[in-house]
Amino acid sequence: MKIQITLLKYRYNVLIIIVVLLLASCTETISIKLDGVSPEIVVEASIPEGANASVKITRTADFNQPNEFSGVTDAIVTLKEANGAYEILSEITPGHYVSSVIKGTPGVKYQLTIMTEDKIISSEDMMPKPVRLNSIRVRELEIPNGPVVDNIIDSPRMEIIVNYTDPQDEVNFYRFIEYVNGKQHGYFLSDDRFNNGKAVRYFMLDFKRILKAGDTLVVEMQSISKSVYNYLYGFSLLNVLPQGTTPSNPVTNINGVELGYFSAFSLHRDTLIIPEL
Repeated sequence: MKIQITLLKYRYNVLIIIVVLLLASCTETISIKLDGVSPEIVVEASIPEGANASVKITRTADFNQPNEFSGVTDAIVTLKEANGAYEILSEITPGHYVSSVIKGTPGVKYQLTIMTEDKIISSEDMMPKPVRLNSIRVRELEIPNGPVVDNIIDSPRMEIIVNYTDPQDEVNFYRFIEYVNGKQHGYFLSDDRFNNGKAVRYFMLDFKRILKAGDTLVVEMQSISKSVYNYLYGFSLLNVLPQGTTPSNPVTNINGVELGYFSAFSLHRDTLIIPEL
């Protein structure tokens, strides 16, 4: 009986060794056919307070193509105000369309229509009332120095603080855009869920920001609609999802496409020359 059991164990071990050797010696290339994905249209449209509308229409690239978005040309792009003003936008560069008559006015609803490739794309957005910045300032972040922190965070570490008063009895959504020496550096989103009607200090925190004495800092505070806020917030989350998470497109406020937004926003800007700190 012991001999039979020993023999069975021996045969079992030999079988495992043979299988492992076969797997290890397998060098055949396995070809997997990946089907392409049809390019999608992306719309980035805005009409700022006191300025003309800008509509950029691009097409995504397939996953096996260079990551370059091509402009959608020869589209018919129209903009209409709620009071009846109507304009066909002009294409100034491939895929970029602008208005020349209609300018943004707070409290007005705007309707955008795009006709291209037998496709009708539409959206509407109402421009909120403007909210003014009271002041902006910068200070150095109070973070302990050390080899770990120094390898992660650039120096000097600066943060921007904006001060404003949130209007009472309104629901407000904000987008703060930072410009340094005329170049845009990201954006920040906020709402008034916890500070409605209050004086607010908002910290634009960016661990990679570098500001030097003499730099010109411009902060643009945009008052945006809830639908635009939701899209931008959902889009920003795509960059911080845990590895392995399957992302989903943020909810757009445009009918006929899955990517993009149309924003009619009021704004206020403030400028600061960075002092010696």
